[in-house]
Amino acid sequence: MDITKESKLSMFLVLIQWIDANMQKLEHIPGFMAIFDLFKSDAGRIAEIRPGQEESKKGIAQSKTQAKEGLAVKLNSVSRKAIAFAVITLNLPLQEALRYTLTELRRAPDTTLSSIARLIIEKIAPIQKELEPYGISADDISNLSVLLATYDELIPMPREGQIEKKDATLQISNLFDKCDGNLVKMDALTEVIHDTDPQTYNDYWDARKVIKTAIRTMALKANATEKGKGIPVANVVFEITNTATGEKITKKTAAKGNFYLKNLMEGSYEVKIKKSGYLPQTRTIEPTPGEMYLLKVELEKE
Repeated sequence: MDITKESKLSMFLVLIQWIDANMQKLEHIPGFMAIFDLFKSDAGRIAEIRPGQEESKKGIAQSKTQAKEGLAVKLNSVSRKAIAFAVITLNLPLQEALRYTLTELRRAPDTTLSSIARLIIEKIAPIQKELEPYGISADDISNLSVLLATYDELIPMPREGQIEKKDATLQISNLFDKCDGNLVKMDALTEVIHDTDPQTYNDYWDARKVIKTAIRTMALKANATEKGKGIPVANVVFEITNTATGEKITKKTAAKGNFYLKNLMEGSYEVKIKKSGYLPQTRTIEPTPGEMYLLKVELEKE
C-alpha cells in the first residue's frame, strides 16, 4: 500500500479502538453501531490482507533466489573439476562448453541459467566414470539435476506472485472504498451529538484525523482546560523535551485551549506545562509513530 493508504488505515484502527472504548456514548445514535460494525469488519480485513500482499511475491522471490544460488554454486564446482579433466585430455570443446565463472552464473537470466545447467549435465553425464577421479561422482550429477528441476519449477512463480499481489491490491482497494463510504455516514451521524455532547463529538474527530505515516515521526494534540469547569485555557506553555536528545520544543495553546504539533520525532518526551495563576505540571509521554497522540491537561488554580 502507498503512504496515503497506510496513513488512512492507521486512522481507521485508531478510530475503531476509540469507538470500542466509548461505545456507550454513541450507541443511542440511530444506525451508528450497525454502520460501525461494517466499517470495523472491512478495516479488519484490510489489516489481514496487507501482510499477505507484501509477502506473497517476496516469499516466492526469496525461494527462487536461494534456488538460483544453490544451482550456480553447484554448477561452478562441477564445471571447474570437469575443466581440469578437459585440459588434461585436450578436450577443447568440453573446455569451452564449461567455461563459466561463478559471477557469470549468478548474473545469468533465469532461462539462460537453466539452459547452461542443462548443457553442462548433458556434457558430463555420459563421461561420469572418467570424471570420477577428478571428484565428480554420480551423486554430484544427480544432485545437480535435482537443483535444476527445483529451479525450473520456480522460474514462472514470480509472475504468479504478481498476480496474487494484484488480487490482494484489488481487494484492499474495494475494502477502502467500502470503509470510506461508511465513514462518511458515521461522520454525518456524529452531528447528532454536536450540541448535546460536544466533548464526545470533539474526541471522535480527534481520533478521526488522518496523520501522514512517515518513518519515525508522530503527531501530538494538546488540550488544556480549567479543572472542575472544563473551560479552555489559552496561552498555556508546553515545553516538550526529548529525553534522549535534549531537543526542546515550546508551544502555546490557542483560544480554544488546543495546539497541534506535526512530525515530532519518535521517542520519550518530558512535557512541562505552565501558566501564570495555575499550578505547573510535568508529564512523560511516548506517542506512537503514525498516530495522533492526545494530551489532555486539567489545570488547577494556585
